[in-house]
Amino acid sequence: MATMPTTCTAPACDRGAIARGLCQAHYQRQRRGRSLDEPIRPPGDGQQIVVRCRRGLVERLRTRADAAGLSLSATVRLALEMWLDL
Repeated sequence: MATMPTTCTAPACDRGAIARGLCQAHYQRQRRGRSLDEPIRPPGDGQQIVVRCRRGLVERLRTRADAAGLSLSATVRLALEMWLDL
């Protein structure tokens, strides 16, 4: 019987393997049929902020996010950083 690898076998990943030779993040991606080549985002600091805005603004942000290939939350973060001059 073959031994399981101790580190993730996905490209450029050095996390510990937990199942089928993959780390938790890559294993979940594989189960969901997603690419293993995309980078894994680092864990957040657990802080969240809730922003309320008009529906039209949300749609404009979503359009920009799609055009840039970013998530809506990443686009909102960038917009806030630009607004706050960070």
